[in-house]
Amino acid sequence: MPRWTLNVSSWSIALKHFLFLFIGTLLLFGLLAWLNLKDAEQLFRKQVVSDSEIIIDRTNLYLNAYLDNVQSILLMLRERPDLLDEDKEGEAIELLRQYAGQN
Repeated sequence: MPRWTLNVSSWSIALKHFLFLFIGTLLLFGLLAWLNLKDAEQLFRKQVVSDSEIIIDRTNLYLNAYLDNVQSILLMLRERPDLLDEDKEGEAIELLRQYAGQN
């Protein structure tokens, strides 16, 4: 049964030099690629969090404006208690549409 052994001493100096430089360069590029990947991942996470915060802030402003409009309409309706009568339903609907158009 033949035995496969690594007999480095019988290799030529050029082959040893090539393998040493190849492995060293490969390790260096691998390390640089890994570090670059980690930096890119961290930057991507920061960007996603920042974008999410901006979207949440804008949504919050939109909801606040919407609720302010609803509150304004309710305050305007409070000034007209006569609209709650059953026979003034059409006038109430028209007034609500007018208030919604303004706001």
